[in-house]
Amino acid sequence: GGGGTEFVGFSRVFAGTLRVGDKVCVLGPRYDPAQPDSQHASEVTIRSLHLMMGRDLLDVPEVPAGCVCGIGGLDRHVLKYATLSGARECLPLSFMALQVQPIVRVAVEPENPQRHEDLVRGLQLLNQADPSVETIVQETGELIIVASGEMHLERCIKDLQELFARVTIR
Repeated sequence: GGGGTEFVGFSRVFAGTLRVGDKVCVLGPRYDPAQPDSQHASEVTIRSLHLMMGRDLLDVPEVPAGCVCGIGGLDRHVLKYATLSGARECLPLSFMALQVQPIVRVAVEPENPQRHEDLVRGLQLLNQADPSVETIVQETGELIIVASGEMHLERCIKDLQELFARVTIR
């Protein structure tokens, strides 16, 4: 698009062909097809499709079954995991169990206190983008990152500062 940042979901197409403009059902991990009007399901139009080539994304109009791809347009519909389907009469696929548990816990705050809400939003985006991080906003307003190690924590803070929140963190 216009040089902005887009959340791109990472997926594998199991059946059929996924095309830009397709309307699909987004089924959250708690979705039950016996309750099709559930809050755990929504409908989304695929905005963009990408083949991942190293660090680059190659825009494509469609992706056939068997391919791994990036999908644009899911940011308001997927937190960490979801199943995309052409119909709501589908059981959600179970999410991948992560091998690493978060163990390093640290409080973060913006260098400029007026940027607190930017950091809160950045933490939400980080939580959405990284399946092995936990972010917590305490009742006191303290912001917590729980990462799976020192290097992971460093990467999370770098991503917060440069990509998700764009604030200096102390």
